[in-house]
Amino acid sequence: MGQSLRSCCSQSIHEISSEAIISGANTKPHGLKEKVLKEIRNEFKKTNNPLLRLMLREPDIKRKDLAKIKADVTIFMGEHDMIKISDARKIRNNIKSSHLVILEKEDHGSYIVGSSKIAYLIEEYIK
Repeated sequence: MGQSLRSCCSQSIHEISSEAIISGANTKPHGLKEKVLKEIRNEFKKTNNPLLRLMLREPDIKRKDLAKIKADVTIFMGEHDMIKISDARKIRNNIKSSHLVILEKEDHGSYIVGSSKIAYLIEEYIK
């Protein structure tokens, strides 16, 4: 999701839409919980998987870039997400018109993968 957030920062999203919904986004690799970051590092050492390398290096989204986002942004994350709540709050605090929704009893993908919850949530937030 960092890539989606980066897209919001690098493009003039307001020209595309006045609203955006992001889910499970982080601004930097250290926005992941330490246990998760350690698991990614260990797996990368074993496999040299380029996708894991990417997760260890990206994203690199700065506060000033978040501040450029003019769209109304809803940020979803699970209560037991792999993203630190502090990083999600950093996103919320630096996008002027945004709010953070922490989904109880959910993890990083439980409300998306094999679930219709995300469709319901999006429907509720775009009304």
